[in-house]
Amino acid sequence: MKKVLLVCFIAVMVIMLTGCENKNTESNAGEATGKSEKEEKVASISSENSSSEEKGAQQVVSIYKAQNVDDSDIDIVVGDNYFATQLADMTLNFSQYEGKVVKIEGMSLKNGDWTFVGRYSENAICPTCPAGYAYYEYEWHGKEKLDFGNEKNWIQVTGKLTKGDDNGQEYYYIDAYEIALMNQFGDMATVVN
Repeated sequence: MKKVLLVCFIAVMVIMLTGCENKNTESNAGEATGKSEKEEKVASISSENSSSEEKGAQQVVSIYKAQNVDDSDIDIVVGDNYFATQLADMTLNFSQYEGKVVKIEGMSLKNGDWTFVGRYSENAICPTCPAGYAYYEYEWHGKEKLDFGNEKNWIQVTGKLTKGDDNGQEYYYIDAYEIALMNQFGDMATVVN
């Protein structure tokens, strides 16, 4: 009986060690490249959109203005840190933000006629954001007709946080005063919070 228990114990230990070894191997493979699956997608999109020039500092390629905005007019800059958290707070506590001028940078995103600026996020807590994204809708009322595509360009949107109504359904958006098209994607490594 003791021999049978010993054999079972050894078999269980071998199975457990083999399972742990596989996890470590997968983990080490990810560490070797240093990139998650989402980071690989971001790198793929970024490389498709980067020019043949050597990558340097991010710069504005073109700027579209519906209204002049001075940096001193900007109340909120949504930066790399706490990106998804800031967007969720702006949505859930909109009354505290309504009418403020915000500057936000991210991928151009489209869904039909609706336009958004956002980023990948594993922790998107925005109540209206689909899994994997944190974004905010913007509306452009400038003279130029703009179409930055979906996940194809990195843009910077500056405008006033506004409340809209769509057939009795309230929604929040940025009334864009200025949209800048950037020469390369921004820092995608900090979008997970």
